[in-house]
Amino acid sequence: MSLTRDKPSFLISNKGKLLLVLNNIFYKKKTKKRKQRKYWVCQTKGCSVYVHTSLKDVVLKVTRDHNHLPHPENIQLKQFRTKVKERAMKETTPIIKIYEEEVISSQMPPETLAIMPLARELRKNNT
Repeated sequence: MSLTRDKPSFLISNKGKLLLVLNNIFYKKKTKKRKQRKYWVCQTKGCSVYVHTSLKDVVLKVTRDHNHLPHPENIQLKQFRTKVKERAMKETTPIIKIYEEEVISSQMPPETLAIMPLARELRKNNT
């Protein structure tokens, strides 16, 4: 039950909720909040690891070890999709062109590219 190796970062879920990313694992925010702490639970079904952070997003406690391995490729994929969505909302460039440009500039490892959806699949998943 190590405290943390990585610095926490944040992404937005498909439903517009804040996600904590710590050690290549996603955590969703719990509504429970005390004066000086925020609580996050692992997003993987069946894993009940909690992370406690300060109001300034400093990791204070990790409750136990995960019952699964981290999947860094899922984090990279989520970051990629977020970047494509942001550009698509700001630019008039066709989504497929944005997608292709981002794939080229991302320099993702082969493991991530192998699970990356095609541009047309991205559109289906976001409707």
